[in-house]
Amino acid sequence: MNDVQTSTPTAQSIDQDLLPQSIAELRPYVGVADKEDVNISVQFNDIFKQLAKVTDSLILTAIDKREAAEFTATAINLFNPYMRALRVKSDLLQVILKNDLPATEQIVNRSLIGMEFSFKDHGAKQFGSALTEQAEFTIFSRRKTASLVWKLFEPEALNHIPSQEAQELANTLYSKFALFSAWSQFHLECLTTAIRVTKTIYPGVVPAIVEGLRAEVNAYAIAKQMIDLYLPPAAEEQLVPYTWSDVDDKLLASSMEDMGSEELPEY
Repeated sequence: MNDVQTSTPTAQSIDQDLLPQSIAELRPYVGVADKEDVNISVQFNDIFKQLAKVTDSLILTAIDKREAAEFTATAINLFNPYMRALRVKSDLLQVILKNDLPATEQIVNRSLIGMEFSFKDHGAKQFGSALTEQAEFTIFSRRKTASLVWKLFEPEALNHIPSQEAQELANTLYSKFALFSAWSQFHLECLTTAIRVTKTIYPGVVPAIVEGLRAEVNAYAIAKQMIDLYLPPAAEEQLVPYTWSDVDDKLLASSMEDMGSEELPEY
């Protein structure tokens, strides 16, 4: 068996127009719902079907490989068109939903729940327990990541003006988040597609898929960094030392007398 190739695509290998330049452009990499989750017109439905064929073709090309190194090299080669498909899906979804963020959140959550049920029903039988557990943990992590990213769309974050240094860091984090999140999503989609078309994942490829799924942990960590940039923690409240008064002394003495006069129950 070939050694697992743990490399991931780099920002330099991605078409620059696919890398987010703002908070709004993070949406494609949080999660895009399947077309069945949205009430769309026939015209949009046809477009989504064509996009689904494109992504299916990319995914099936990758999972047809038998060894980890070959699979990863193929995935990296296909990653640009895969990210472009994510971007197009997200843009179309925003047109349909008229940039309704709560509706987008609901659709993404339903999609994640649907994947969880899919793995519960078919995962262990088709992939074994280890790969299924990693996939389920990845879905759990994507939900946690999404909950962080949605906070960046709240007014407090959108109205926050970071320093120039912080903004430069944010631009770097945008790109890293997109890479890790989309890389994780690609490997997750390899499994969901395999379930849908009853396709075998060759044993030699499993370690590479596990490694790819783990990229979601990096995406979550980067999302937390972005939150720290745009939503700085509130300053801790300074506790003012309390000045003890004569009235307090009298109240304490009275309280102690009352306690002393009470009879304790016997046990």
